[in-house]
Amino acid sequence: MKLDNNRIGALITFIISLIVYTITTSPAVPFWDCGEFIASSVTMGVPHPPGAPVYLLAGKVFSFLPISPDMAHRFNILAGIVSALTIMFLYMIIVRLIKEFVKDDNSLESKLKIYFAAGIGALTYAFTDTFWFNATEAEVYSISMLGVSMVMWLTLIWMDNYKEIKSLKYLILISYLLGLSIGVHLLSFLVVPTIVILIYFHDRDMFMNLVVWGAVLGIFYMLAKSIGLNFVTLVIMFGCVWVVYYFDKKGYIHFKLWGFVLALVVLGLSTYLSIYIRSNLGPVINENDPSNLERFI
Repeated sequence: MKLDNNRIGALITFIISLIVYTITTSPAVPFWDCGEFIASSVTMGVPHPPGAPVYLLAGKVFSFLPISPDMAHRFNILAGIVSALTIMFLYMIIVRLIKEFVKDDNSLESKLKIYFAAGIGALTYAFTDTFWFNATEAEVYSISMLGVSMVMWLTLIWMDNYKEIKSLKYLILISYLLGLSIGVHLLSFLVVPTIVILIYFHDRDMFMNLVVWGAVLGIFYMLAKSIGLNFVTLVIMFGCVWVVYYFDKKGYIHFKLWGFVLALVVLGLSTYLSIYIRSNLGPVINENDPSNLERFI
């Protein structure tokens, strides 16, 4: 497969940022929460709320890789890899947004303007103080930003194909990734207003269905606080299955879609059950002891 300049540019930004992050990564345990997350991942313990279950699971897998004799260094390298991937997705996002305002006539001059501008923007962000700092330490923010960038990139792909039925698969994937990203850090939820705005300006019917589903989810959330989390989660999952089946028979694609979306968000968030499970097994690190439903909530 022949690579176009956009993919080549994305690969270049990834390699440059990865090399710099690898060279500058912390060789041991950094300050603040890093030691807690490293120890919790290795022992599958429970760190401070809300627990970051996806980060712990990813870190546990990464801890088995023999890429460094120092366990903390392995986790710091993980942060560099996912941060470099974030910069790669940011490059592709910038390319797409520039094309929204600048006409791409496929000439060499036009492509150089777009791709160089995107490269400068992505690499400028790569070496900003906060992002670079998080890219060299075992923290949740690097993986969380990867989730945000992937969701944003997929949303732009949906925006380019929203009139085609195949575009619905992007919204379904976005919903699952969003659920997983919230399992890393709650800041991932900040991308949701952007997604809602893009849906509003491109597909009003889908937006109205989204509003209905948002209201339903809000009601379930209030019920979860008063009745119980486990019961309401089961109701949501079975309700989504029924909605998908019923509206599939009726031919209402959008309502069927949001049934899938809600089910996959809940499936992504189900990683938080690992915090509940591990707490009951008495790990060495078990902050706040979320071993029963009340303490878990």
